[in-house]
Amino acid sequence: MINTVHRARKREADYHRNYYSKHKLGDTGTWLIRPAQYAINSFKHLQAHAPTMLDLGCGIGRHLLPFIDEFNEARAVGLDILPEAIEKLDTVIKSKGLTDRVRTVSVDIAEYNYGLQRFDLVLSISCLEHTASYRQLKDTITNLQKATKIGGVNCFIISTDVTWQNRNTGKKIKPVIEYSLDSNELEQYLRDKYESWRIEDLSRKKWSVPDTIDDREIINTSTCLQFTAVRV
Repeated sequence: MINTVHRARKREADYHRNYYSKHKLGDTGTWLIRPAQYAINSFKHLQAHAPTMLDLGCGIGRHLLPFIDEFNEARAVGLDILPEAIEKLDTVIKSKGLTDRVRTVSVDIAEYNYGLQRFDLVLSISCLEHTASYRQLKDTITNLQKATKIGGVNCFIISTDVTWQNRNTGKKIKPVIEYSLDSNELEQYLRDKYESWRIEDLSRKKWSVPDTIDDREIINTSTCLQFTAVRV
């Protein structure tokens, strides 16, 4: 298990380190061209005049910076396990004069001290699935709930049902990921876990993209669970 997690995280780190070295926010033809619309849609559920956001897997600010731009007095905390991403985001934050409104931390999200009722919005776009185990994912979600203010929002996109297929032969390949998440199981867990919240959305979106793994051309396919809930 440890070796699997290490391999998966090294692959993710290498990919993002290389990607961020070649591309910046807004670059045409990249996934950095704009924030995920699902994340932006979560802003409409916020009730606070000067909301606070926690962005898990913030990267170089794809969602954190639009949030700060949206609300004049907003504040945000961005977490990312990759130091290089935090360094790039810090550079942008300083250039925009936002150091008093944004704090960044390079940390494993399972090890961060989230506190109690600190945030109006907790955002995780393709990050929670990178915890080291399903048990750790559940523990992290519990901590995220506790860290959310009354009236606050949790917005997640989580990859499940991940499959890899050789593009040339069609043969399935065992994915190099931390662990396998089943969409049905996770959906039921979220419904039960957030039973006392107001669930605004729990939907699925198929996702497929070409990739290269160990010099093999593959198709990476998954089911993205999209989840938005308000703490009442």
